[in-house]
Amino acid sequence: MAEPATRPPGQQRVSGFPRSPDRAVRRVRVRLARISPLSVITTVFLISIVYGLGLLFAAWLVWWLADSAGVLLTANQLVTDVFGTGVATFNFTEVVSLSRVMGVASIVAVVQVVAWTVIGGVIALLYNAFSLLAGGIEVTLDDDV
Repeated sequence: MAEPATRPPGQQRVSGFPRSPDRAVRRVRVRLARISPLSVITTVFLISIVYGLGLLFAAWLVWWLADSAGVLLTANQLVTDVFGTGVATFNFTEVVSLSRVMGVASIVAVVQVVAWTVIGGVIALLYNAFSLLAGGIEVTLDDDV
């Protein structure tokens, strides 16, 4: 379907469905003047929880793949070959055991959840402070679909 000649270039219709000729395009200019810090904190907290769970799963998956492929035993043998079997024996597989890897990944996940939640709240508060000075972000919405 051809576009009407009255539409300026660069403002093509998104859908191919014809709009009824008696309906005009409504445009609304809105300004994002304030963001609720509590809603930002809640949203960032939930998103970072999901990210933390993904981090734990990824750590387990990498450890499992390395263990299944024999990488951990090969690394242990390499450390033994390089440093020898002296008085203080070093067992690489004990250092990177599943419990230790998951423990470190859990600590990293908890720290990132707390950090991102605090950062999200601070960014919301900073946006509110700066929007008082600059007026916020202005967006034009229309119903031309």
